[in-house]
Amino acid sequence: RVTDDALGWGLEAIFDTYIEGRPRRRALAALAPRVLRASRLPSLPFRLYGAMIGARVAGEEVAQASVVDGLVEAALAHEAQAEEAGYEEHSSINRVMLAMCILAPGALGRQVGDPTVRM
Repeated sequence: RVTDDALGWGLEAIFDTYIEGRPRRRALAALAPRVLRASRLPSLPFRLYGAMIGARVAGEEVAQASVVDGLVEAALAHEAQAEEAGYEEHSSINRVMLAMCILAPGALGRQVGDPTVRM
């Protein structure tokens, strides 16, 4: 079972890449369109950013990079508006998690030689 909570989905997507056989890959991909939506930005954006990080790590088999790229653009606009409005709640975690999506997206994910876990 895979959650459609954005932060939980992102964590499961990351975790799945390190499980031998990637047993949740199909379920994660099926939920991706419901999870990776800009409409999740106004309420605790870091939760969506966690899903975006998970999508970057899990790769194209789970979520298209173009979808995450579009969300990055929407997130940058959202963060700029929040800063202009003086909104500070969770701003540090929002910025750190969004930066993870932007910086070296091709470097996120399992690398050749990384171990997997048998379940």
